[in-house]
Amino acid sequence: MQKKNNTEGKPLPKPRRPIFTVQFGAVLIFSALLCSAAGMLLALICGSDVAAVISLLCAAVLCLLPGSLVKLYAVLRRVRDLRAAAILCAAGFVLAMPAVFSYYVSHDYALSVYRYMKKTEADVYYFAGYESYLEDYSGAEDFMQQMKAAPASIVLDGMSDEKLSQLSAEELKTINSESLWDYCGFSDILGSTPQEVEKSMKKAHEMNAYEFTFKYRGLHAKTFGYMLVHPSLMFSELRGMITEPSGYSVPFATLIFFLISELFCMLTIVLRFDYLHGKGLIYRKKI
Repeated sequence: MQKKNNTEGKPLPKPRRPIFTVQFGAVLIFSALLCSAAGMLLALICGSDVAAVISLLCAAVLCLLPGSLVKLYAVLRRVRDLRAAAILCAAGFVLAMPAVFSYYVSHDYALSVYRYMKKTEADVYYFAGYESYLEDYSGAEDFMQQMKAAPASIVLDGMSDEKLSQLSAEELKTINSESLWDYCGFSDILGSTPQEVEKSMKKAHEMNAYEFTFKYRGLHAKTFGYMLVHPSLMFSELRGMITEPSGYSVPFATLIFFLISELFCMLTIVLRFDYLHGKGLIYRKKI
């Protein structure tokens, strides 16, 4: 006797996406966002003028926060394979590092360079004032000629012995081989023609150094977004900050210690606390 097919005439159910792909993808993205946010907040808080005790407490909370939230997600979504989730957390941590380091570099520039540029007039910042320029030079063409004729090595006269000892052989070679015009980058800052330089000189007297450089002249500030899309420049600036720290942001060694601790805590929290399974908060399918 042939069985009756009850599925005839009924629409077939839509195939479901495997739940583990959704869960694991969410763990990867969630952990990457949390780790990047924690690293950025650490650089922001510890680089500001707050008490050391507050910075330490914030660092402890930020260190535990990514792992705790990922574990909470695993509990609520009943993630079954915690080892795979931990591997994805580590991958998310690695993906977050470019964002953390980009913010670290940009925040250091904001504190050590851009904050002063916003408070200083552009003519004072670059060439000791517009009035001094009018007194010392007959015009933009005379200024360009003298700057191009002057060797860049004259900047060594104003450096301290400590600063001179930190210069590499390549940097000294560059200084001794370039003109003062090229070394200061006046072609980008002021222009390449006398007419453009004259116009920039007058504009510099009306704007602060930050607005003049990055808005009027159109140069790129080392912001978070710019560093993020230019990783080679970001790592180059990071190497310079390691060798010559500005003293305004959190020390790089402290940041690295925090990131390692954050990763350790996140993996430990995600993999451990198995007593939650006994309470039925996480379901594991037995094989």
